[in-house]
Parts: sequence; C-alpha cells; structure tokens
Amino acid sequence: MPNDDDAMFANTLNSLRIRDKNVPFSDEIDCMLQSRENLPEKPETALHVFGTNTKVEKYNHELVSKKCACV
Repeated sequence: MPNDDDAMFANTLNSLRIRDKNVPFSDEIDCMLQSRENLPEKPETALHVFGTNTKVEKYNHELVSKKCACV
C-alpha cells in the first residue's frame, strides 16, 4: 500500500504535467524531485517516470522478463 510520501510524489508529478513550462519550479517541487533522483537502491515497485513510451515499453519488458522466463 502506498504511503503518504508516494501520494505526495504522484501529486507533484501531476502538477508538473499541467504546469506552464515558463514558470519555474517551486522550492518544494524542486526539493522533492531532487530527493528522488537516482536513488542507490530502488524497490521494484517504485514509480518510474520515463520521457518516452519506448523507454516505458523497454523497462516493462525487462521487468516482465525477470518475473516470467516464458516471455
């Protein structure tokens, strides 16, 4: 079950989706994103954000391949 920090991160990502690109990040958003950047150990269940669908598909395929040898 996600914790409050995960919900806050998801809300931050959603606010980025709808923000005006000419408006700088707030200090809170900047700090939140930097705290999640390149963590040394990431749980497999962690939310991953990719810039393209191709990268999403590649990650998903790798994860499914690890879990199921039949793929």
